[in-house]
Amino acid sequence: MPHRLCRNPSRRQHARSDDATLQVEGDVVVTALLSGQRDEGHVQAAIEAVRSSCAIKAALAEARAHARQSQEALSALPENGSRHTLHALAQFAVDRRR
Repeated sequence: MPHRLCRNPSRRQHARSDDATLQVEGDVVVTALLSGQRDEGHVQAAIEAVRSSCAIKAALAEARAHARQSQEALSALPENGSRHTLHALAQFAVDRRR
């Protein structure tokens, strides 16, 4: 079953990661984990709940937006190696894969 955030795309053009976090935290399994119940079955179910939700996609979209904003802010600085490094670092932070 798709995550609630995925089922209602008209709610907002771009999902925000804090909305997705609230949605995932409403899950019974995640709630159990947050309350201290550390059962391996709960951990695996929580991982699957997060993976099957839009939380990761929404968080990545928000991170990319912040990276773009930081890169735009860098344009006010003098053109030099430090500025290029910071620009590349912002891009790396959102493009890297585990």
